[in-house]
Amino acid sequence: MKKFNLEEALNGKPVITRDGCKVMDIKFFGSFTGHYPLVVHIQKSVLSCLLFYTEKGRFANDETDSPNDLFMVEEEMYVVLLRDGDRLRTTNRIYYCKDDAIITSKNCESVGVYKLEKI
Repeated sequence: MKKFNLEEALNGKPVITRDGCKVMDIKFFGSFTGHYPLVVHIQKSVLSCLLFYTEKGRFANDETDSPNDLFMVEEEMYVVLLRDGDRLRTTNRIYYCKDDAIITSKNCESVGVYKLEKI
């Protein structure tokens, strides 16, 4: 995944969380909120929420990895294909990191990981 860049994010470049949730909006409040100057609106399946972040896009101030950490969206996207009888189907997730898709594919009986192409 591409490292979070505050300037790019505030200029409208797309952002996701480590676990693939879409970031809807980001607001920067400087020192107003202490260690967590970013307020981020995140879409999690059918729910949306506001979460607070460090300037580096970290959910935890102690630099512990979290599924909620922020990353810039990369141009490449991947899906994991599964066999469903005589058909193929995808998991319900698009991966922005090939390594994450490969890990998922090893945890299930997948046909493979495929890169999505722009039309």
